Amino acid sequence: AMNRDLLLKLKPQAILIEEVGELLEAQVLACLHPELQHLIMIGDEKQLRPKVNSYRLEKHFNFAISIFERLIEGG
Repeated sequence: AMNRDLLLKLKPQAILIEEVGELLEAQVLACLHPELQHLIMIGDEKQLRPKVNSYRLEKHFNFAISIFERLIEGG
């Protein structure tokens, strides 16, 4: 997510994200661009959760759940 501008310039067809269980949805979504064809996510949804610095966001808006965990639990 920190290198979003570089990713938009490079326009890779595939992105591999390791330890995706530790990332927030916004961090993964920031890596996406219109030319992307494959998003490969590797991780374990039962290990470390994303780090959220706001108690309110974590508890009241479910920010502590990773995109990986949402995908797996949502079927």
